[in-house]
Amino acid sequence: MNYSSGNKIIDKTNLFNGINMEIKHNSVLKRISHLWKQFDNGTILVKYLKTMDRYYLNPVLAKVWLCIDGKRSVEEIFEAMKNNGVQLSNKNKEQLLVFLNELYQKNLLDNPGTMWLSK
Repeated sequence: MNYSSGNKIIDKTNLFNGINMEIKHNSVLKRISHLWKQFDNGTILVKYLKTMDRYYLNPVLAKVWLCIDGKRSVEEIFEAMKNNGVQLSNKNKEQLLVFLNELYQKNLLDNPGTMWLSK
C-alpha cells in the first residue's frame, strides 16, 4: 500500500517502522473535518487545514478513507473492503493498520474509542 505526502510517495510495505501503533483492529475511527476531494480516477486528495499538508490516497486507500465513518471498527472496514471486491490478505490487514495509525498521528483521524468484537 502506498500514499503520497506532497510529491513524495510513501511505501507502506515495511511494517511498524517507527510507528506508534495506537489504532488496533477493534478501534472505531472517524475522519476529522479536513478538506478532501475524490477524483474520477478513484484517488482522493486530503488537505490538513492546520499545516496545509496534502495527502494523495490511491484508489484502494481512498476506499478505506470512505469507509471511515465513526461507526465501523478497523476489522469491519477490512471486511467491507473484501466484500466490495478488493483482494486483501492478512499482510494487507497489518499494512492497513500501519496506514490508519499514520493518518491518526497526522491528525487526519480521531479514535473515539474501541469496540468489543465478538468471536
